Amino acid sequence: MARIVYQDREQILPDGEVRGEELMKALEVSPGHNLVVVRPDGNRLVHRHDKVRPLDGDYFLDAPTFQYGAAVG
Repeated sequence: MARIVYQDREQILPDGEVRGEELMKALEVSPGHNLVVVRPDGNRLVHRHDKVRPLDGDYFLDAPTFQYGAAVG
């Protein structure tokens, strides 16, 4: 089992690889948001079809999906 933190809440995930889409569903990422994994070697956007292996101590956060040309306001 991997102990991770998502949005400042500790969660336990099963060991092994999982598709980004499944991970986003398990973590209940809001529609219109992306999932980002923060690791010592750098931050990485988790795409829906990526294979991800959550590791103990991983920190995940979500961020709104960027829309090119969207009004800022």
